[in-house]
Amino acid sequence: MKYKTLLSSICALPVYLASVCFLHAQNPSDATNVSMQIDFVSWGEDISGLEVREGKSGTPVTALAFRYSEPFKYSGPQILALALGQPSDEVNRQKAGDLEAWRRSMEEEGIELPDAVFAPKEEQQAAVGGEIPESLAKAREEDPALAALVKLPTDSRRVTILLAPGPDSSLVPHVFDDDPARQPLGMVRVHNFSPHPISLRIVDGKTKELASGKNFLAPAPGAVFAYELAYKIEGKWKVQENNLVSIRPNQQMHMVVLRNGSSFFNSSDSSRGGFMQKALLRRTAK
Repeated sequence: MKYKTLLSSICALPVYLASVCFLHAQNPSDATNVSMQIDFVSWGEDISGLEVREGKSGTPVTALAFRYSEPFKYSGPQILALALGQPSDEVNRQKAGDLEAWRRSMEEEGIELPDAVFAPKEEQQAAVGGEIPESLAKAREEDPALAALVKLPTDSRRVTILLAPGPDSSLVPHVFDDDPARQPLGMVRVHNFSPHPISLRIVDGKTKELASGKNFLAPAPGAVFAYELAYKIEGKWKVQENNLVSIRPNQQMHMVVLRNGSSFFNSSDSSRGGFMQKALLRRTAK
């Protein structure tokens, strides 16, 4: 009888192991931990009350408007949970006022804008983000303060997370993998987060066109990134600017091109220059 029981147990073991392997394959992130430094950056105004969630408790982190602050040292699950520890009406105000503030500022400067400038809602959401992901909606049933679930790269030691205002007090994360293998020192990664195509003519004379939501890596020979920026409206290309940006060989840089009503882009007299807004995120490697 004992031999029969032992034989049954041995026969059942492969089935059990196969089941465990299958479950692990279905949920690989459950067993994946990462360790890295994270820079949180806000898409609009500074975000207050932002927390990295660990269970129901949170660690405060800083997300400033289009600029780096102190990096956060993170070790934990690959899926990073972010919460807004304070009432998040501020995020909704940012989203509602974003393009409207930009529209008013242009009108105050006497700039006439064609209807195509204000892209359909679907186009705008392509760059910022549409509905709340199902995974976040489900997680909010347990923790209503959750604002975003961010999937981090497993083989990186440094990332930038750009947080855009999303629907229903959520945040839409855009993860920039800053591992030197993907964001080399001394080069510039250009991101198009506007709802319009853009093009850049860079130092080698080549013109690179970028659709909304796309990016590319550009060289900066001689520690200078020289470019001509243009945007496409009603089927026509219009040049916005020619510029030179310095970047040292030991620096990483992201250039984010977008349309945004944030006060960050106002000059000292509160005026705004240019149809597109542009933010530079520059970090010096240690």
